[in-house]
Amino acid sequence: MKKSRKNIFKRICCILIPALLLTSLFSCKSNTDTDSTQQSTINTSASDTSDTTTSVLNSTSDDANPTAAGLYDYTAPFADAAPVIDGKGDDAAWEKAEWKPIDQLWLGDKLPDPSVYSGRYKIVWTEDRLYYLVEIVDNYISTTRKDTPLVEPYNDDCLELFIDEDGTSGDYLNTYNAFAYHMSFGGTNVAALNSQGQVQLYNDHLHYVVGKDGDTYMWEVEMKVFDKTYDENSTNNVPVKLYDGKKMGFAVAYCDANETNSREYFIGSVFIPGDDKNVAYKDASVFAKLTLVK
Repeated sequence: MKKSRKNIFKRICCILIPALLLTSLFSCKSNTDTDSTQQSTINTSASDTSDTTTSVLNSTSDDANPTAAGLYDYTAPFADAAPVIDGKGDDAAWEKAEWKPIDQLWLGDKLPDPSVYSGRYKIVWTEDRLYYLVEIVDNYISTTRKDTPLVEPYNDDCLELFIDEDGTSGDYLNTYNAFAYHMSFGGTNVAALNSQGQVQLYNDHLHYVVGKDGDTYMWEVEMKVFDKTYDENSTNNVPVKLYDGKKMGFAVAYCDANETNSREYFIGSVFIPGDDKNVAYKDASVFAKLTLVK
């Protein structure tokens, strides 16, 4: 009887033990597959999130343009009495205007130290003229081309004023949809490109005086504003009348030549996107907006 019971017990064990082992094996595999699936889901989710974040950051970095967003725009107050152009900048008209910096690098490896260069500007207006007050700190003045103003005027130290009368122009090279004036330190020569792409003098467009106090130079400027109908072959061009609420495109810049006697830095009042920032002389779309107010 005992022997019979032992045989039955052995048979039961032979059946149950393999079955239990198989059940355990399948349970482990199922858990492993679940963990693997969960890990895959987590990795995929993290990857997607990372890619999306990177895409957003890249998009923000590539598309950011503070000039287009209006951060470099200027609101110019009306001058009840036009400032006297004497290079002093002490007229009451300037008291209402806000200083804005000229600190955006257009050419050069980095911005110069403030002891080498710094710049800022103000603008006011009357019905007949725009007026600029531009303060430049420059520790070395290069004017090797003062007697040849039509030859690479940008390679001397000079102030540049850009103006687009109706604020709508893009590419204006070889047109008068906008103007890019190079102003020499002598206070007389104003050079710009004409409709044939040649440098020409426009001395009657601007009247200015440069005052000096140590390394600080005060450019006081009176500008006639012409529209796109300007004819370089005519003596009958009439500047536009200015009025409250008028909007124009503009920028202010400085060419810094230093000891090389050629332009080492080109520094403007507006941010220009992209690798090639030396485009203001031909592309008015990079200008900021100038609004006239009373």
